[in-house]
Amino acid sequence: MALKHAKIVLSQVGSPGYYMDVANNPYVFGIHVNSDTYTLPALKALQFHLDEKGESTKNQPVRVVYRDRSEFFKSTCRSAIDAATLQGFDVTAIEFNPDGEEMPGVPNSQNVEFLEGLADQLCSADEGPNTNNAAVIACVQERDADVMIARMILNGCRPTLAWFTTATWGWATRNSDRIPFFLGGGQWHENFAYSDKYFENGTAVLEYGKEKFGYMGSYDHIVSYAMPMLIVELITSYFEVVDSPNITDALVNRYHEIRRSLMKIDNVDTIFGPVSFNEYQRNDGRAAAGMQWVQKGNATAFQLGCISPLDQADVPIVIPSPSSLPCPPGSHLDQKLVEGDPAILADKCTLCPAGTFALYENTNLQCQQCPEGSISLEGAKYCVTTKDNLTSVGLQVLGIIFVVISWSSTIGYMVWLYLKRKDPVVKMSQPESLFLLCVGAIISTSTIIPLTLAEAAPGESTRGASAACRSIPFLYSLGWVLMYTSLTAKSWRLFKVASNAELVRRVKISVNEIYVTVAVVVLFDLIILIAWVVVAPLQYIRTNVSTTLNEATGVMTVETAGSCQGSPNDVSMWAFLAPIIIIHVASMIVTNVILFK
Repeated sequence: MALKHAKIVLSQVGSPGYYMDVANNPYVFGIHVNSDTYTLPALKALQFHLDEKGESTKNQPVRVVYRDRSEFFKSTCRSAIDAATLQGFDVTAIEFNPDGEEMPGVPNSQNVEFLEGLADQLCSADEGPNTNNAAVIACVQERDADVMIARMILNGCRPTLAWFTTATWGWATRNSDRIPFFLGGGQWHENFAYSDKYFENGTAVLEYGKEKFGYMGSYDHIVSYAMPMLIVELITSYFEVVDSPNITDALVNRYHEIRRSLMKIDNVDTIFGPVSFNEYQRNDGRAAAGMQWVQKGNATAFQLGCISPLDQADVPIVIPSPSSLPCPPGSHLDQKLVEGDPAILADKCTLCPAGTFALYENTNLQCQQCPEGSISLEGAKYCVTTKDNLTSVGLQVLGIIFVVISWSSTIGYMVWLYLKRKDPVVKMSQPESLFLLCVGAIISTSTIIPLTLAEAAPGESTRGASAACRSIPFLYSLGWVLMYTSLTAKSWRLFKVASNAELVRRVKISVNEIYVTVAVVVLFDLIILIAWVVVAPLQYIRTNVSTTLNEATGVMTVETAGSCQGSPNDVSMWAFLAPIIIIHVASMIVTNVILFK
């Protein structure tokens, strides 16, 4: 009709092949975006991903299946095949006649076995879950998609991407469990922000149409509005160069000039987006609307996001699909999800169960068992064994034996002293001082007992161990003071006797004086010890010594050690330990000075 009447027809329909013969139909212009470009954003993103990883496209399979009875299906997928081949992908083209009859009397489009065979060519169960990561592009109808996807799931397919013509149709909303991360293409997306002087965006056009006519239109409504606005822009720009244009003359005698002007427009802004026409009089002012089902923001439900054109995109493209990626450390590929989850592109990994681990990224169907003697929790990247550095039972027994030997010897000596208390030699040795020395030895040696008790394994209560820590300085210090001050008192007594003997004077030093000397030093020591316990008591604290990972076995060894440490406050234990040391050192100096004299 356009050719017959020599009138411009601005159309939003027509397959790419229809526009190839411009010479025979110069009046038809296609404002709709070429469907041949629908798949290009996905292929470009896949190529970019491989380039970023430093991998060659020739190792990436791209498998394309399409109906050959429809110009739309055929041209859309053929352009994908041509583009993928040019990019160097390993391309497999699968063309089929939906009206053919591989089984007599049953059209191929109704033959489940035939459609499953096509799906097997897209990805076969024989390839295995670790190698079947082809990029799948399908230009098919809804029933074709249902059968093919079900078969691909059964085959354990984990495609790198899945671009389906049905992904932007009503089929997608009816199959919400299948569509996560599916890609598709179209003419328009509700996120487009293209505007004109009357409407803010295309959605506003649709809302106005609903208010005016009582129903919500689709992108056709937006294009239908954009076309007369484009014609107005064309006519306005054509006549505005003349001060007094002769419109009738132009429309009757110079109509072909107006047509040529339409061919030369360059990126005229419309509510449908920029419009310009190529040599085939097709609109190439912008790219097609690339779309993907993704989760936007914090939403849990999947929504059809816009991925192209880039200046209109509201979500980044997700390529490769989560299902095609290796499982992260601490997880493994779940066979039940691979063969049973309807969302073929969704994540197929699950956490390692307790007692197993996965140290690296993997595509294994199960995690490794922890070596004997090590453990792990759910989702473990490695197994753990501990080296607690606890005192061995043998060493504890040896300590008790030493205590028993020391106590037995000391008590035996004390019994001997008591039995020989009237012996002149014993009397001269000052048995009172010797008894105090023995008591001090028993108390000091008792320190070995809390030393063996002052420990707790990781996870155990440290209350008992901390109590043992606090008793250690009491037993050792008081025992030492008793022993050394009794020796000091005894030496002082001998010194007094000897010095008075030189002066031929009689002197008597009572036992009580010895006791008082010892008691005074012990009291000072005891006050410091009590203040230590009250202000900054010792605590049993277990600290991490080292952590080493054996990558060959997947076992991490955590070495810890417990010790008695000062309280985690501002008071240092040296505030108490230093005075005790001073008392002890002073006792030693005084004793040695007395003995020297």
